[in-house]
Amino acid sequence: VFNTGIASQLVPVTVVPASFVQNQPAPARAGLIVNGGDEATTRNVGPLAGVVADDIFATAHPDFNIAVNGNLPGLAFGLDGLPIGDQLNLLSATSFNIFSDKSAPPNVSILAGNDTFGIVNSSIERIMLTPGNGVINLIGDNNDAAIDQTDNMVVVGRDVNGDQIGQNEMTIAINGSSPIMAQGVNFLNVFGFDLRTTNGGGPIDLTNPDINGFVDNPATGATADDIDTLDIRAYADDTPQGWGVEVNYNEGSPDAIDGDQSDLLIYRTSLYGGNVSEDIVIQPRGQEAGEINVTHAGFGTPIVDINYLNNLDIIVLDDDGSLNDTDSLTLRGTDPANPGASGLDDFIVNLTNAGTIAEPLVDVRDFNANASLYRLRTFYDALGNPTFNKLNIEGLGGSDGLNLIAGRNDGAVTINFDGGQPA
Repeated sequence: VFNTGIASQLVPVTVVPASFVQNQPAPARAGLIVNGGDEATTRNVGPLAGVVADDIFATAHPDFNIAVNGNLPGLAFGLDGLPIGDQLNLLSATSFNIFSDKSAPPNVSILAGNDTFGIVNSSIERIMLTPGNGVINLIGDNNDAAIDQTDNMVVVGRDVNGDQIGQNEMTIAINGSSPIMAQGVNFLNVFGFDLRTTNGGGPIDLTNPDINGFVDNPATGATADDIDTLDIRAYADDTPQGWGVEVNYNEGSPDAIDGDQSDLLIYRTSLYGGNVSEDIVIQPRGQEAGEINVTHAGFGTPIVDINYLNNLDIIVLDDDGSLNDTDSLTLRGTDPANPGASGLDDFIVNLTNAGTIAEPLVDVRDFNANASLYRLRTFYDALGNPTFNKLNIEGLGGSDGLNLIAGRNDGAVTINFDGGQPA
């Protein structure tokens, strides 16, 4: 135990791990409990002065749970919007897995790799994750096969470690939790369901950067308990430097059913890193599967690529507030060479719609399958104003059609349609 404010050792502690071993299955109680101090406020000297009180570093143990209690001070927020107070730094040689229940506030669980035991915390204002292999998994349904619940994951790319650069860094909030900070992230896997077993019944390797999760819990429409949302904002700057994070989102169940407020993928333009012009392209590869590809408009360099699966509705918002950048939105169809679709796409556009589950602005459909590939629910803000003044539509190969039911009566949105090479 050290006093980092004056760089002095307070109490030497030697832990004998074998004396704390807990039997499987993992009990809820902790085998080792660590308590922080009762400071009135944050430290005023030393590293992170004015931001951090106790600075605690912990690595999960494979044989027992650890509990960390920060005690005082209470929760407060700095001018950068991040919490200040006690900081718990969690280290893993591999990945981190994050899931939570639906309490208010939620009880958030963070486990390392394939470990059964983990580190729970209380009265901790700041959590910093550093995954050794760059993988973070956000898991729905409290990672419990017996639970189906709505899950809402909000991810913001930004600087979290004070180096003024947000590459490979982010904050994560799950089901209304306080933001969890993460650095050194290369792969972000998001699932709207638990990851207990594979389709064959075996365990899932949670250290794998490319997890192929098995949707084990079908939807129960009466409770709409499988409505899940990923709300994501990447980091970008004009160096140019992209986020450096590959994102995979599997919404899971329900299939082709959406809730009004949620159950979708929301992409927001970059807020941290300066005024960056982004070219945003939605590219389907089949029904409820595809990617959102974002590049720097000035340099053509990648910002982020988001692969999505089992997700129907998408919202794209240019809500960064910048007046010095020009962001673009392009909706694409499929190509006949793509085995997941016919290449015969219908773009049904009604810009007078409400932008809800019942009235999306754009429905992109496969003509042969008579089914939606994806739907752009809205690109309007909360007041109904478009956040893009141009909507680019590219049919690619095959015979594609634009069914423009209605445009806006104020002329605020121009539609550019390129049908591509006909079949």
